[in-house]
Amino acid sequence: MSIRTLGIMLLALGLITLAPSPVGASRGPERIPVDPGLANAAEAAHRLEQTPPIGPGTRVTLVGDSLADTVSWGFVPVARARGVDASAVVVPGCGLIRGSVVTPDGGIVPWSPGCDQRLTSRTIPEMVSHDANVYLWVSTWEPSTHLVDGVTYDSATPAGRSGLATLVRETADRIAPPGSGRHVVFAAPALPATSENGDPSPKAVTTTRALQAILTEVVRGDPSRFSILRFNRILCPSGIAPCPATFADGAAPRPADGGHFDRAGSDWFAPRLLELLGVPA
Repeated sequence: MSIRTLGIMLLALGLITLAPSPVGASRGPERIPVDPGLANAAEAAHRLEQTPPIGPGTRVTLVGDSLADTVSWGFVPVARARGVDASAVVVPGCGLIRGSVVTPDGGIVPWSPGCDQRLTSRTIPEMVSHDANVYLWVSTWEPSTHLVDGVTYDSATPAGRSGLATLVRETADRIAPPGSGRHVVFAAPALPATSENGDPSPKAVTTTRALQAILTEVVRGDPSRFSILRFNRILCPSGIAPCPATFADGAAPRPADGGHFDRAGSDWFAPRLLELLGVPA
């Protein structure tokens, strides 16, 4: 059968057409299918980031370790200037979960047993006494290996991360019990930036990602009472380490170690953090 004969047969059957499209007609942009699983995952992640309304008179208490301390320098005065009743309870060197921190060689960080005792006897009662509507949790010790009641929790393993998430939830339940109307916003710290110390170590990046996973697990367990706020949205939009050391406006908010803020960096970060929380200028 010749090609010409085959073409005539296809035309007769209506399987091809030589008629031109009407002038000005457009097929429109081609729609690219979206994997429903990916779409649902993105929607679920977005729901975990729904922070509670914060307006004039809302009591917000920033709690945590030395990173929280450096955030508080700018956050508390700027928040107060915007009408928020802001305060801070910070203990540099100490996290917000029970247990002693284990070193890579199996020892115990010398001051961590004291942090453990202080958490129960002083830190949690002080946080509760603020009777905040919203607690902004900023702490980086939680993914460290912890020894609690004879059990070791290592964030390098799924079981360890789950155990550490349970310990985070334990403290969160103390400061914002179910039915109290209080809310905990867990700040997932940004990945580390290049700093005076050079590029961050792979260990620092892995540990930060583990903390992000731990906090996400906690929030997923009760998104009506907990939410997550990702510092990456301000400090590392690409989500790839190392994060930028300097921004377009010349700010270098984390110069010393790529994690903690200096005074100028805290002042630069504070209004951006409040915008993420929905607090207008």
